[in-house]
Amino acid sequence: MRWYDQTEERFRPGVVYTHKDLIEMLKADYPYVSPNSYQWAINSMIKDGKIAKTGYNQYTVITDSLKPVFKPSYSELAAELIQKIDICYPESTFVLLESAFMNLFRSQPVRQNTVFIQADKEKSRSIFRSLQEWKYPNLLYKPSVKEFDLYRTEDSIVILDLTSEAPLLSDRPHEICIEKLLVDVFCDKYLRKDYNPAEYPLIVEQAMSAYAVDKVRLLRYARRRGKEEEIQMAAPVLLPEGESESEKKKYAILEAAAEIVSSLPKSQREFFDDISGGKVSQAQFARYYGVTPQAITNRINRLFKTILRRLEAEHGYSTDEVMKLTRSKNPVSFIRKIWQ
Repeated sequence: MRWYDQTEERFRPGVVYTHKDLIEMLKADYPYVSPNSYQWAINSMIKDGKIAKTGYNQYTVITDSLKPVFKPSYSELAAELIQKIDICYPESTFVLLESAFMNLFRSQPVRQNTVFIQADKEKSRSIFRSLQEWKYPNLLYKPSVKEFDLYRTEDSIVILDLTSEAPLLSDRPHEICIEKLLVDVFCDKYLRKDYNPAEYPLIVEQAMSAYAVDKVRLLRYARRRGKEEEIQMAAPVLLPEGESESEKKKYAILEAAAEIVSSLPKSQREFFDDISGGKVSQAQFARYYGVTPQAITNRINRLFKTILRRLEAEHGYSTDEVMKLTRSKNPVSFIRKIWQ
């Protein structure tokens, strides 16, 4: 029996509870429990599928074992864009995603909403030009991360190319499905600006507790984007049943490494983020930092050795074991496997 079962029994189907409501109910039943335990209990109830997050600061009881299909609630702007683009480009494949959708699975709201239009590569530029002609403000066409940070405002509209073979809904072809959303949240360099990557496991768990999620479809799309293994490691709930002991150990190593990185000094964490963020050459990093390529190599090796020493000292993993189980060829490939 769990210590918060008494509170669960008082939940009523159909009632929408706020975070404050849940805390007050737990406090009333268990006044001597620490504040952190209340939050832990709420997270556990979500993970166990007792309650689901249905919106920002909104929770409800799950009463049916058949979970509902995710149907995104688009803003007026996004709904208008879907209608206009569909009329103007009836043969084009496109999907809309809003960064505010992440609020369904997080306790902290996204700072400002962004509308992403993912369209056929052959049509994305034409759609961008049409939006310009229609006088939509705050338009960005395949911006760099730097441009995105610099020019993004509330309700910016970002036009991107749609990944080929992305999962699409036959009955709602321009609405994003939950499987694509969960992969895009992980992979998209723009969406990753709006949350701490350490939140990703909870995002997936809350999504799966609230909605029907097709793991096969999700992982197929993740594989298409070259991120299947990384997503499985970041969210273990997506690992197949009966996974091998080596896979479990690999995840444990990467999870331990991520914890080590998060405890490093700020300068080392920032350097780790730069190295793990993409396939940039050490020569490019050297120009960015204003040092020689050898200096970058030395810094990478120091970071790598720091992580390995602590993995061995704190968790008992040898260097050979780490490199073999994570299938890493060198320090950079290992660092890039770690999801902080």
